[in-house]
Amino acid sequence: MFVVLTLLATWFVWQTTAAADRARFENAVQSTRDALGARIDTYLNVLTAVRGLAVADPMRPRGELVAYIRSLNVQGRYPGVQGIGVSIRVSRGDLADLEAEMRAEGFPEFRVRPATPREEYQAIVVLEPLDRRNRAAMGYDMFTDRTRREAMIRARDTGRPAASGPVTLVQELDAHKQPGFLIYTPLYVTGTTPSTLEERRSALIGFVYAPFRAHDFLEGIFGTQRRPEIGFEISDGDHALYRTPDLPTDPRFIESSHIDVAGRQWDVRWISRRHGRGASLKFAIATF
Repeated sequence: MFVVLTLLATWFVWQTTAAADRARFENAVQSTRDALGARIDTYLNVLTAVRGLAVADPMRPRGELVAYIRSLNVQGRYPGVQGIGVSIRVSRGDLADLEAEMRAEGFPEFRVRPATPREEYQAIVVLEPLDRRNRAAMGYDMFTDRTRREAMIRARDTGRPAASGPVTLVQELDAHKQPGFLIYTPLYVTGTTPSTLEERRSALIGFVYAPFRAHDFLEGIFGTQRRPEIGFEISDGDHALYRTPDLPTDPRFIESSHIDVAGRQWDVRWISRRHGRGASLKFAIATF
């Protein structure tokens, strides 16, 4: 009889412990989701603010705009953002003038690339801070890349911020390369978003955008927590973006969900740092 009571009491303690573990895990998941969502919203707000200044003189997006972007100190204050830039739509006939103007403004080697002739280009003409990584991207026509182009078209046609799929950023100059992504907000000659799709396509003059290094963007999500209760794996389709280091191979809990990032869906697996059922049972027995 005593053995039966002992087993029943142990089972009860284990159930109670398991329920408490589950509640802690779910609370940690929700808190982390909230933190990630808040980070994304903050960065979208920064792009919106830069866009608001860029539309004041969209065909010459330098001067005051560059000074404002520099004042944001994006790499110091917003982890994962490689910079904030502007690309402008240029016709084939205006390409030589743009390159000459940029060279005169202090970019002696500026050229739009790739050099393949086409009817129009989307040339990066601003990217701050102008460190060695971002200098490597100046003049690049992002519209020539299929993954970037899909996001740019979505931003153009909807008038809303649009995230790209995973890419290797042009700024990845070193041997260790992180997966990256970009978020675009459209610039229209009207200064506001036109009401129809046809008007948005014809009025587009460029984009304010931000390139992100995925690991840097996601590593700081737990803030000052020394030992968070959970970790996560994030992927975009078949492409892995990030995995929290040192996760257990037999986690107590796993939960899957999705996060919307500027119109693109990220798949997330939330993983507890506690080990599997055996560890909880041992804890329950020890508690009893």
